[in-house]
Amino acid sequence: MVDHYRRKEQETESKERYEPLRLYLREIGTGSILLTREGEQELGQAQEKAWNQLYLLCYFNLHGYFMDELVNLMMSLTIPSFKHNEVISTPSYNEEPAFLEYIVQRNGRNGQLPRKKTKRQPKRLEQFKSSQDDNKTESDQSDDNSYTLQKEDYVSFFYKTVMDLFEFEEELKEKLKGQSNIKWDNKAKLKYQDRILSYLTSIHLTPAYFDNVIGRVSKDILTLEISDNGSKPKFPVLLRKTISPQALKTEKGKTYLANVISGIRYYSNQLIYLKHTFVEANLKLVISIAKKYRNRGLELSDLIGFGNEGLIKSTEHFDYRTGNKFSTYATWWIRQAIIRGIADEGKTIRIPVHMSEQVNKIRRIKQFLMEQGTSKPTPEDIAEASELSLERVIKILQIERLNPISLSTIIGENEDGHSTLGDFIPDNSTPNPLARAETADQNMAVRKGLSTLKAREEEILKKRFGIDEQRNFTLEEVGNNFNLTRERIRQLEAKALAKLRQPSRAEELIIHYEPEV
Repeated sequence: MVDHYRRKEQETESKERYEPLRLYLREIGTGSILLTREGEQELGQAQEKAWNQLYLLCYFNLHGYFMDELVNLMMSLTIPSFKHNEVISTPSYNEEPAFLEYIVQRNGRNGQLPRKKTKRQPKRLEQFKSSQDDNKTESDQSDDNSYTLQKEDYVSFFYKTVMDLFEFEEELKEKLKGQSNIKWDNKAKLKYQDRILSYLTSIHLTPAYFDNVIGRVSKDILTLEISDNGSKPKFPVLLRKTISPQALKTEKGKTYLANVISGIRYYSNQLIYLKHTFVEANLKLVISIAKKYRNRGLELSDLIGFGNEGLIKSTEHFDYRTGNKFSTYATWWIRQAIIRGIADEGKTIRIPVHMSEQVNKIRRIKQFLMEQGTSKPTPEDIAEASELSLERVIKILQIERLNPISLSTIIGENEDGHSTLGDFIPDNSTPNPLARAETADQNMAVRKGLSTLKAREEEILKKRFGIDEQRNFTLEEVGNNFNLTRERIRQLEAKALAKLRQPSRAEELIIHYEPEV
């Protein structure tokens, strides 16, 4: 008896060990390391240092590529389908006082961008400016009270910050003896590094941008190596702005460029590592918050997944200078991600996020009225308490009652795994295989019986009963086909049916006969 229970307990433990959620929770409980406030400060400083080094390395050592890729990005942002969030960190803009001040000025000027006039602007930037003016939306013309941030706000602010950088470069070219291209010696780097860094960090680029820069450099180097083997070498224009052709053909020049690319990749990987450290140290926080949102239409594993997405976003925008703990800052992002996930996928029929908020508000009011003594609040009571119109309350209550069940709902287990509700619901749009087989047997038996009749009798019965025809033919229509009277066709039909009733022919037909109830 003891062995039986011990064996059963071992089977249960084995089953739980391989269950994904239990395995995940077990790993989080044993593997995660909590960060102290000092540890978070150190990670934040390391992130800032890695970003600064990444910007400076790209700007000073791959200047031509960096600036040209900025112009390409600005041109791409004019395309409506382009996903600006992939290369611009828009949430970082929301926390920038300069961005909010710019939006107020822009909205107050009816969409006119408050920027200075540059002495010299690249031709492609002029094209971008004209396309920006052509792509104004109605949101830019809305009044101050109802204004909401749009893609155009982020794009125009990005354009302004890049233009400020171009203006600064124009000033530097005049200061540095009117050089057509800025030559960054060590003295110039030290003198202007902090100011340049302030311009670069205000752009708020994502790691994907630097991947694009590295990709273009690698492509041009490959093009150079291939063309050097041909009859007419062609040196890439942007590569010429970064390093001289003569220097690149030497081992020292090639080593220099390889070290630059290696440094960029090093700092990019360091940013990824620091982000992972932040995330792994706060996975328990996600689980504790996700548990508070159970029984709202999503499994705990899904809630944890949405919470982890919010945690990852919070690591990209955390500012250690505020003095707050990272967990305090990340809690808001995690909650918002979970709430939005419930609104998007918590119901089979998706309800918009703003409508979900109103539904939750009505639920709270109903609960409050019931606590005040109203046994069953009516729509009129709710409308009065919520200060909403009666029609609006009725519509929200109808949405609240929407509770469809997903066909993917797991209701049990079988030998092949989990069984879902859809496995037990018949598909009426697809013919029953048994019925199809029976119909095929009936057709075969009828055709076999008809084949024993004379050709004319077989043809008459087929037309009269619509076999191999689109419809049943009348006696008159069949008679016209055979040049016979209606009465004669009726007699031939009766004679043919009598032959089919003979025992030798009816034996196979009677098997498929189903008397009507």
